[in-house]
Amino acid sequence: QPLSWAPEIDGYVQTMALGANGVVYAGGSFTSVGGVPRLNLAAIDPLSAEALPWNAQGDSGRVTNLLARGDTLFVCGTFAQIGGQPRQHLATISTTTGTAYPWDVPLASLDVPYDLLLSNDTLFICGRITSVGGQARNAVASIKVSTATVLPLTADCTPGSTAAQPAKWGNRLFFGSSSGTWGGASTVLEGRALNATTGADLPWPNAGPLSLAVKGDKVYSGSSGIG
Repeated sequence: QPLSWAPEIDGYVQTMALGANGVVYAGGSFTSVGGVPRLNLAAIDPLSAEALPWNAQGDSGRVTNLLARGDTLFVCGTFAQIGGQPRQHLATISTTTGTAYPWDVPLASLDVPYDLLLSNDTLFICGRITSVGGQARNAVASIKVSTATVLPLTADCTPGSTAAQPAKWGNRLFFGSSSGTWGGASTVLEGRALNATTGADLPWPNAGPLSLAVKGDKVYSGSSGIG
């Protein structure tokens, strides 16, 4: 049975993350929550569904994915400024103050990140990306969080290629969907597995698009269709 919790948002929510004390962070494309001005990113009370005072003050660029860890909210999207600071499509924001931390790993201006995945001190980012931290990276990249350093992972795909719906098991990085030119071959909405350190392709069924989840030593995938 649906609960009565229903924030009044004047746009669409693309991503949500659960923070400390049950605070719900919502990102997407909107201008208000319950009549309170909030541009594309908001913190919402888990009981009243009202906007909390926290305000990261982003620009008109939409927020595509969120991850919460401790007092840090990882945010990606098409913004160029957020948390009171210039940040090109990727930022870390204080869950206490709503201000951006000094951590800064910019993407290319026309890149569109889709998803984030956090594994210990490594942040994986994927989407339609071509440059991360000033280094050429197509579709997927990895970043050492503690030093804001771009790691060597480099996928064998051309600029304009995409990856989405990531999951990780051991040193394998899975994507429910990938498109573009990978390994010299044209692909459309295919599942993919990469070495999480180098980016080298690994064997994986090419069905897609898939929703992925990892539990123990198993990767679960779901899609539409029969067979």
